[in-house]
Amino acid sequence: ALHQVATAADVAPDLASFVLLGTTDPATLALVPAAPLHCIASAWPVASILQAHRTGVPSLETVGECLRTHAPGDPALAETALVWRQGLRPMLQQAAPGEPEFIAALWRGAALPEALQAAPQLDFNQWLAPAVHSARITGVRRCVS
Repeated sequence: ALHQVATAADVAPDLASFVLLGTTDPATLALVPAAPLHCIASAWPVASILQAHRTGVPSLETVGECLRTHAPGDPALAETALVWRQGLRPMLQQAAPGEPEFIAALWRGAALPEALQAAPQLDFNQWLAPAVHSARITGVRRCVS
């Protein structure tokens, strides 16, 4: 997925479209996820392992301790990694609670209220600004009725 996003075509964000969030009924709007944006669910701490190697946060020691203290199949090990591109740089992070369900709803073309209903764990108010800033969300569009 990191290789795929690194070689994907550039898609310019539509920053002007975000004004719709303050001027239009949210029931008629949908957010546009980055293309490509992958959600990779794993029984293992894939995002933590890759980040430990790429950035050192968390440390390899911390990830190793987690792997030693949890048995395979333990839900405490499971992570969903988000993979996308910000500018020309492949990005990776662990998904926030509810984020994979929210993004899946966006990919299906769901309007904002429907997408939020699909992801009740997602703290949308905390999630939106970092998602836009990091280019996981690239615009807002009006839903087709």
